Amino acid sequence: MSLKLTQKLADELVEKRRQYLASKIQKYPVNQFRASDIHDCDRYMVYSVLNWKDRALHNEGLQAIFERGKKEETEVIKDLLDLGYQVIQQQIPFEIKNRENKVICRGKIDGKVLYQGEAIPVEIKSMNINTFRFLNTLDDFKKRPLHRKYLRQMQLSLIHISEPTRPLYISYAVFCLK
Repeated sequence: MSLKLTQKLADELVEKRRQYLASKIQKYPVNQFRASDIHDCDRYMVYSVLNWKDRALHNEGLQAIFERGKKEETEVIKDLLDLGYQVIQQQIPFEIKNRENKVICRGKIDGKVLYQGEAIPVEIKSMNINTFRFLNTLDDFKKRPLHRKYLRQMQLSLIHISEPTRPLYISYAVFCLK
């Protein structure tokens, strides 16, 4: 095996992976806000709906993170089932409507865990273990824009299902602890 052949294989693998990820990147029409993308900036929110065609597509690196997150969510659900919990209503879409009954926001809830007769909504996020260790209180979620989005997303899903409960955030980091 030559170094030249090894380098050629490595380059080919990287390029094929990049092409695969690029093929997954799509732009969808936006007619209302997405629960997972409620931003701190009102102007951003308005432009994300009115000028959705002009919004730049994310890159292959971010797409790789999305793809990994989907796989990790599946693993977390599997782990919960293996631990004896029942997970129901996975990836159920929801809509929030205004007073005129127009849809103003759409989203999906990752699922609910049945626990002591209650269906507790869960939002599953994958993150670096150091980030996970930082998130101990509600105030910790409020310190960073991405984590504030997590709170808004779950709050909107709770509004939709009219649950007066505290959401359960499950991080893949929890299930990776050895």
